[in-house]
Amino acid sequence: MLIFCIKTINAQDQKLNAYNVVWNTQSKNASESMPLGGGDIGCNVWVENNELLFYFSQSGSFDENNAFLKSGRIRLKLYPNPFMDNSFKQELILKDGYVQVNSGDVAIKLWVDVFKPVIHIDIASSKSIRAEAIYENWRFADRLQKGKENNANSWKWASHVPIITKPDVVGFNNNHIIFYHRNTNPTVFDATVQQQGLDSVKHKLFNPLENLTSGGLMRGRDFIKGDEGEGSYVNTAYKSWSLVSKRPSKKHLLEVYLHHKQTSDISIWKEQLNNIVDNYKTSHSKTISWWNDYWKRSFVFIDADDSTNEAVRSTTADRRKTDATYSTAGSIKKKKIRHGRLVEIISYSDTCLAAMLMVNILQNLTAAYLLLIRCLQTVL
Repeated sequence: MLIFCIKTINAQDQKLNAYNVVWNTQSKNASESMPLGGGDIGCNVWVENNELLFYFSQSGSFDENNAFLKSGRIRLKLYPNPFMDNSFKQELILKDGYVQVNSGDVAIKLWVDVFKPVIHIDIASSKSIRAEAIYENWRFADRLQKGKENNANSWKWASHVPIITKPDVVGFNNNHIIFYHRNTNPTVFDATVQQQGLDSVKHKLFNPLENLTSGGLMRGRDFIKGDEGEGSYVNTAYKSWSLVSKRPSKKHLLEVYLHHKQTSDISIWKEQLNNIVDNYKTSHSKTISWWNDYWKRSFVFIDADDSTNEAVRSTTADRRKTDATYSTAGSIKKKKIRHGRLVEIISYSDTCLAAMLMVNILQNLTAAYLLLIRCLQTVL
């Protein structure tokens, strides 16, 4: 019986590995990004023009307009650049829940701690290299939201007032980079209470946006303060802050810590963030074990032709991304495969785990339906 169980588990792992998303070419832009997540954190990872980039966000990070904010973008540069090599492979390893990027003599592993709000960038090389991690932020000034941009917040079609996204605060803290968005009054909650004629009971209502701060800190082992800069990506201006490795090394480790909380003063939020950083202990093995156990809960493997397998692979990656943020009561980023690439299609704000389960059921039914159609076509 024990031998049978071991063989069954090994066969399951082999089957699951077949559904890993593998790219052998770099991406054109952020629309061709790969999902990564854990706990209440979601990321989009891609390599473009010989540089690795990823967006990242934490569920519950809402601004004054109730828009779900990305926390920023990280750009990783390595010297000498391994992506100049003709060999390239980017893989979403479903069983263990991480993204692996290989090029030349360098391997980059990106993973998110399932139990703590921390993103890891682990770099290994057969030769000593230098590394530069750049934090990029496009919310450095008031930004007027226009037209369909307001579909991302709670104002929607209310055009009678100017809708402004307020700037973030970003800067160096010794050899760390700290970034955050702290909501200021009034918020869209206040406008909603007034519009609904509830001012008389406003003091009894919970305002989830008041004094909410969302952000985090980036640091690296043996990394020091670098330069500030600016640039443009997809016609959007941004400012940047960088950390650089002290010396060339065969191994570099970077971490991004995230935190969101309603506090009466920003100093309290900073103290809470520092406590997360100071008390954190890395354990990739525990996160891998969580993903291994997750895939053993329930599974259906479908063997079919390439077109059906792509639909199943999309469903599998979609399920992985949804359940990566299982602990959240905030927004969840959904992904789908388009022409072999994973692209972001919509944001959901959902506090109901039952709804997530229903989405997964419908996706599995869709894959089964596609397989049934293929079988009928073969028979007829």
